Amino acid sequence: MVIRSLGFGGAEHILSMMANYWSRRGVAITFIISTPEEEIDYWDLDPAINLVRLPLKKLNFMHRLGFPWSLRSLRRAIKKTAHPVVLSFMDRSNIPVILATRGLGKKVILAERIDPRTQGYSFMRRLLMRFCYPRADALTVLTENIKREWADNVINSRKVHVIHNPVRPQDSNDLPVPDWLPDKFICCMGRLHRQKGFDLLFDLLPDIFAKFPQYKLVILGEGVERAGLEERLKNLGLEDRVLMPGFIAHPHVIMRESDLFVFPSRWEGFPNALLEAMSLGMPVISFDCPSGPGVLINHEVNGILTPPGDAEALRRQIERLLGDPVLRSTLGAQAKRDVNSSCRQEDIMAAWESLIDRVIQKKKVMAPIITKMCFYEKEI
Repeated sequence: MVIRSLGFGGAEHILSMMANYWSRRGVAITFIISTPEEEIDYWDLDPAINLVRLPLKKLNFMHRLGFPWSLRSLRRAIKKTAHPVVLSFMDRSNIPVILATRGLGKKVILAERIDPRTQGYSFMRRLLMRFCYPRADALTVLTENIKREWADNVINSRKVHVIHNPVRPQDSNDLPVPDWLPDKFICCMGRLHRQKGFDLLFDLLPDIFAKFPQYKLVILGEGVERAGLEERLKNLGLEDRVLMPGFIAHPHVIMRESDLFVFPSRWEGFPNALLEAMSLGMPVISFDCPSGPGVLINHEVNGILTPPGDAEALRRQIERLLGDPVLRSTLGAQAKRDVNSSCRQEDIMAAWESLIDRVIQKKKVMAPIITKMCFYEKEI
């Protein structure tokens, strides 16, 4: 398994979860990352997993192209393992993995963890993807519309498979609620990054708090834009109304105490935070951004969708749900039923195992694998 880091992020979370799932069932795993020693690993790996941390050399050719890898070191690390399959997550690893494995006789599965249509890749990045991705044995994407409207145009459609993210297994419910948690609060979770749209939400808070003064906002997550977001809160006079405690190892302990989960992302792949909130039975409101929220949420049935980037529509729906506890309960209960039946970890991992088996067996016809769904995906 190859990914840039074990940093705070959805792709890192999912790949570490997959590695731990297989390792605990006796599968030999080598997990390769390329991060500086001072960077924090947020996700723990099973002790049986062989973690290889490659040196991060900033002046090599791949770094000049925006990839945090040394091809020589990556090729040496992959060649040293006896594993027949290499599973790579995210384009910053996918392209180097294809280049590093040529001639090694390894089967390579690439995984896109975001909607590439939203990324504004440079010409060079797009060119490298066009060159490298068709040389993979399989490519997984997170939704049907990403497969249909992007992946099928990059690689033979028979190699493209749709596999969604799994619901994270529940940690112990015996963990105590933190003393600092407000009595009434709205919850968000995600990296502190422009993608997650927290700045858009902040601008709505003065009006929301004026109508619901008993509420606060809690954002779970860490990221590069913390300082900017804190400055924005200061300018709005909301330092005491918004809590950002950083990375929380057991977020469900906090999430389940909230009255509402808000997801203001500008773009997504298949959002883990939204999936987890729904699995806990929380009422959710999300922008209908590309491309995951519209897969998970059936509007007015198991959650609320608002037009992408429409801050006023988001504000109206937040105020609507805060004022209607019955509707919150109804939406949350349906959300819990939907995602816990359709994104069970066992089902998702079985889809991955089926794909890996087919790749190893070199079958000529590889029908696309699509995980069981009861959601309501729309065109973008």
